[in-house]
Amino acid sequence: MSKFLAILLLAMSIIAPSQAAEDRGQLVSACENLSGETNQEVRIAACTMLIDGDDQPGPTRAKTYINRAWPLGIQGRYDLALRDYDKAIKLNPKYAVAYNDRGVTFLRMGRLDRAIADYDQALHLDPNTVFALYGRGIAKIRKGDSRGGLADIAAAREKLPNIDGVFEKIGLHP
Repeated sequence: MSKFLAILLLAMSIIAPSQAAEDRGQLVSACENLSGETNQEVRIAACTMLIDGDDQPGPTRAKTYINRAWPLGIQGRYDLALRDYDKAIKLNPKYAVAYNDRGVTFLRMGRLDRAIADYDQALHLDPNTVFALYGRGIAKIRKGDSRGGLADIAAAREKLPNIDGVFEKIGLHP
């Protein structure tokens, strides 16, 4: 179905360039969940259509893979999510968000060493990645390092006081 829609968009771009640009903008908006209200399946489908269109530059394509991986991980479709995170990292190895978000997936899976390694890499690439700091804290606590985990969480809370609520929304807490 998504190949059909991609072909339809391509045809529309030939027939009606302004309409195709508007449709592409709507796909990008749905994929990036700009409104915060996009249904997960719609978001996955929109990102898939953009990926199948294959006209995105590397960094943009990496972001699209991450935007598709996130709802896949939320749905528990971990293998598909990890595949997309790996593709994003291959396209942009210095993309801290990709490591952070893949860390969330590993955390959900209980693969704590992998989660910590990804959070460490995210923090190495961008020391201000407060979400990686908090996620690493959760992983350390679950692994038995309460002191280290609580220190990471305290540092994250200092930078972003409402971070607990952000993680609660995605079902993760210390």
